Amino acid sequence: MCVCFFGKQFDFNQTVKNLPSGVYKLTAKAAYRYGSSEALEYTEIQKGTETKNATLYATVGDKTVSTKVMNRYDGASTTDLANGSGSVTVNDLYVPNSSAAVQAWFNAGQYANEVEFEVPAEGDVTIGIVKTELPGAGDYTVIGPWTLTRVGDVDKELNVTINHERYPTKGYGADVVEVDLSEAKAWLGVSNLTTSMLRIENPDGTLISDYPPYDGWFNGEGVAETWGTTTMICVKFFEAIPDGKFSICDMNGADEVGKTYTVKWQLVNGEKFVRYTINVTFVEPEAVELEVVDKGIVASVEYDSNEEQYTEKVVSLTDEQVSTICGELGISSLSEAKVYGYNPTTGKLLSVFDGYDGWRDANGDFAKHTGDAQVPACVKYADGQNYYCYNIANLDAQTIKCYWVIANDVKGVLVEIDFIYDITNGITSVEDAATGAKLFNLAGQKVQKAGKGLYIVGGKKVIF
Repeated sequence: MCVCFFGKQFDFNQTVKNLPSGVYKLTAKAAYRYGSSEALEYTEIQKGTETKNATLYATVGDKTVSTKVMNRYDGASTTDLANGSGSVTVNDLYVPNSSAAVQAWFNAGQYANEVEFEVPAEGDVTIGIVKTELPGAGDYTVIGPWTLTRVGDVDKELNVTINHERYPTKGYGADVVEVDLSEAKAWLGVSNLTTSMLRIENPDGTLISDYPPYDGWFNGEGVAETWGTTTMICVKFFEAIPDGKFSICDMNGADEVGKTYTVKWQLVNGEKFVRYTINVTFVEPEAVELEVVDKGIVASVEYDSNEEQYTEKVVSLTDEQVSTICGELGISSLSEAKVYGYNPTTGKLLSVFDGYDGWRDANGDFAKHTGDAQVPACVKYADGQNYYCYNIANLDAQTIKCYWVIANDVKGVLVEIDFIYDITNGITSVEDAATGAKLFNLAGQKVQKAGKGLYIVGGKKVIF
């Protein structure tokens, strides 16, 4: 038995080496006295303001579990367990007041302090009682027998399910998902998680520790695959280390409404692991109901029909147009507004338009880009005043009206960007030869007078 008197700091501990994996209970007989006045100590305990400066602890790796050592009144008795040898009484409660009296209370089963901890894999544990405070005269701790008992096997598996709903058409547009990793840290017995603990779990139970080449991609059955024609869903769970945020995206037509994809990741430490089952379900976005007003906000962009494909041009609304939008919505700047896509054929507002990337069909409706004339116009929303435009080459002359809606919570203002294809490098009109028709040579150049040879007149080849 060790008696530690007032004014002393201490850390009595012992390290047990190569402890087998398991769940353990540490029991230590110990009692703590704060101050020299039993009456004052009793009063503080009754008020719940008593001070306990000694701590029983067990440390495995970088994880420590602990409990405050019992105060003398935690083991108070209505009878004198020391038979008058070193005990005191306050309000008809007996407490020990000497090391010998504490021993009598120990023998009677009092002051049994306990902590329970896990050893995930075979390793070392440090057990002890520590006191770092110097409260003053009368403070002491009495420490008695110790017992360390293995009470069971470690529960190795913790399962966490994350259900995420994703809107269709977003494609590579990533959703950011948050996960609380504190439970995983506590389960694995670590203060910090590292990417070296990560594993991909395939449906057949095999684990992949060399996950970087897969970059989070899985096929429709949840099997990890490198990016390709059969990959469907991308869950970059490795991004969650250490801040708890990771991204989800999709490809190859995975975004069928009602379809659910399930993938699994693990965090592993020794024999213990946390399995994250991540279910990604595609759902239809909720309908947007707004009063949409047309304030005549129109801008245009013009392309030659044979201009180089994907040429970027920026269309900007005038400051006056921006002022009109802000005034209608009651906002000070466009940065305060919400933005929606708009399909003119249905009048439908789109709250999710990531996957379309600004591309429209010939009617001006949002459409997935296929690299051909089925999606001839691209108008991307930049900041409400500026819009980025891209073209498809070798198209007929046409005008495609592309719309966005800038809104507050109840009203939206229609913004029309006219996407104009104009044929300027070919022959656009000729006059009949008999009435002084315009003449063009075979290079498309206008000539004033025809000599001998082949010319274009009225859209037809004519030999002079």
